[in-house]
Amino acid sequence: MAEPRDDRSALFGHLRAGNFPAGEEAPGVTLAERWPLAILQIDRLPGGRADRSAGERMPGVRLLQVGPERWLVVDHRDRLEGLAASLAGAADAGFVVTDLSQARTVLRIAGRQARDVLAKGCALDLHPGVFPVGSCAATSVAGLAAVLVAVNGTPTYDLHVARTCGQYVWEWTCEAAAEYGYSTASG
Repeated sequence: MAEPRDDRSALFGHLRAGNFPAGEEAPGVTLAERWPLAILQIDRLPGGRADRSAGERMPGVRLLQVGPERWLVVDHRDRLEGLAASLAGAADAGFVVTDLSQARTVLRIAGRQARDVLAKGCALDLHPGVFPVGSCAATSVAGLAAVLVAVNGTPTYDLHVARTCGQYVWEWTCEAAAEYGYSTASG
């Protein structure tokens, strides 16, 4: 029998919108949880005859390559059924599609000091010349496995972690951002 889904955010009861200044200046970072999301992982099986074009058939969706034969598709939860339907032939093409929507927490870290916050717990060089907009990397942040995506040049990053680590990473991020001042938002 399938377990019932918990459709609450991993940060339910922990994330409160507000401003937490670090002096007279406006907060240098905005933190938010991106929720609810549909997150599908696509893995190519050994000997699979297709390439990433199976995922590229989904209009308006960008694939995040997180490994040599692994991609993530991230969209709003309302599109989950449509995404799954678009990938219906993936198994025949040598792919496995796994729904990770309930297994991941995604934090958005944005603002003029977002790179400084992430640098406190991530060894990646986040300079835009090295990690430009659109870049994606599997890495470690705050000592945990994560996927980091450069969303835009504000700079804005999406940080994907295991749902069970969501509260820890949220608290770590708030602490790392405290010296710059930060604001929190939902969604």
